[in-house]
Amino acid sequence: MKKLVAVLCAAVMTVGMAVNVFAAPSPSVSGVVTAVESAKDADGNAVDIKMETVSEAEAEQHFTEEEKAAVAKIKESKEKFEAIAKEALGDKFEEGMELVDIRNLYVPEGAKVTFPLTITVKVTGVTEASKVAVLHYTNGKWEDVNAVAGNGTITFTVNSLSPFAFIVDANTAKNVGSTTSPATGEANTMVWVAIVAVAAAAGMVVTYRKKRA
Repeated sequence: MKKLVAVLCAAVMTVGMAVNVFAAPSPSVSGVVTAVESAKDADGNAVDIKMETVSEAEAEQHFTEEEKAAVAKIKESKEKFEAIAKEALGDKFEEGMELVDIRNLYVPEGAKVTFPLTITVKVTGVTEASKVAVLHYTNGKWEDVNAVAGNGTITFTVNSLSPFAFIVDANTAKNVGSTTSPATGEANTMVWVAIVAVAAAAGMVVTYRKKRA
């Protein structure tokens, strides 16, 4: 019986370790940047800015291979995101900052615009007190574009368009989402497996003792 209990305990510990592995945090964009609220060029003229998700940009071939690789890298893990963000933001980076969305911004083919463009996007959960940042992939690296938070918005000025990574300190925003692992659902499943395993082990011990009584 002792051997059986030992085997069951080992199995439960293995499942528990698997839960920790599955739950390891890694950035996953959460779609909190919902729309372009306004955009103006250097002359103050309104500009029609189009916004698309990473998958849409790739499907429409709006990303170069270099941009695809850069986006994949910043999304790869929390560690990769933080390393890139710290390099781009320097002293502006604060613990708690999270990658909440990545969007591609572009103007329709043939449109004439005068850079720089000042763009305001709608961002769920952001307030004027929120700490935010926007990174623009250009010249082979992610660069800070000096973003300003508003009530439900982020405004920034850029000299070109391409992928943008939106960063928010979730501690200073409301329900903005977080960079949880894409495997969170798997982690929840593993938790239930662990619970069932423990219950089964307890049941077997009780049954064995009753038979011995």
